[in-house]
Amino acid sequence: MITALCLLLVAGILINALITGFSTLNVIYFVLALIVLIAHIPFIKGKLAPEDKRKRGRVIYAVLYGVFILCVILSGIFLNPYKAEGEYYSSIDKISQLISDQKYQKAERELQELYNKDNYDVNVLLQFGLLYMQQERIEDAWNYLNSAGRIMPNDLDVLYNMAINRYMYGKKNDSPRAKEEALGYLEKMIRITPRLFEAQLYAGEICLELGNYKKSEYYLSNSLKIEPKSPYVFYVLAKVKLDLMELEEVAKYLKAAKELEPAPELLAEINRLEQEVNKYTSGGDGV
Repeated sequence: MITALCLLLVAGILINALITGFSTLNVIYFVLALIVLIAHIPFIKGKLAPEDKRKRGRVIYAVLYGVFILCVILSGIFLNPYKAEGEYYSSIDKISQLISDQKYQKAERELQELYNKDNYDVNVLLQFGLLYMQQERIEDAWNYLNSAGRIMPNDLDVLYNMAINRYMYGKKNDSPRAKEEALGYLEKMIRITPRLFEAQLYAGEICLELGNYKKSEYYLSNSLKIEPKSPYVFYVLAKVKLDLMELEEVAKYLKAAKELEPAPELLAEINRLEQEVNKYTSGGDGV
């Protein structure tokens, strides 16, 4: 009976470690449970508690059973204790709010506490990335986001934040290569889940910056299929057509954008682009 329970415990802790990562505590739990299991192998048991030394055997196995019970308690019945329902997610939500409130030092301290408990926690790695990107510490953010990407390479949140980070780096350092990396992460998101408005839109905008107008139109058109009443998408399509000097198309997209009642900031940009187009169509005199 004890052997079967030990085997179940070892399997449970191993599965948990594979899912949540091989943190120090997960490894300790696994090794302790494995020791108890090995001690019940007949050959080993015969060495530890031979018939002529029963008293010693009882002491040894009392200690091992104590270790077994400790493993059960610490493992939280196969759950990582730092991911116990309310407390863990409450901590993540609190840290997210601290970052939003620009209380960076406190957020960093609390993240570090969680990181020290489990440095494979993707939620913590993502929050570190967001914390540092908000402070424009782009490379520090990348170290954590890249780690998250190695653990969960197909997670949409991870891919999205990796894309944002590489785009920020490319913008700051005038690096087309970094922008292409950002585009790669967005395209991976789209392959996983095609109907992602922001991924399609940002992919279109990056392609526009890289001068790849055909791909830009492709992604922007896709985003318009998802959100057909987005004035911003029409505005960006107008910018693509302006670069191609297809002025009739520019006018068409700008008109469509204005008809969708854009926010004042976007409307100002649309009007500015219209004035630029009018310089071409009226020989520089405007309308």
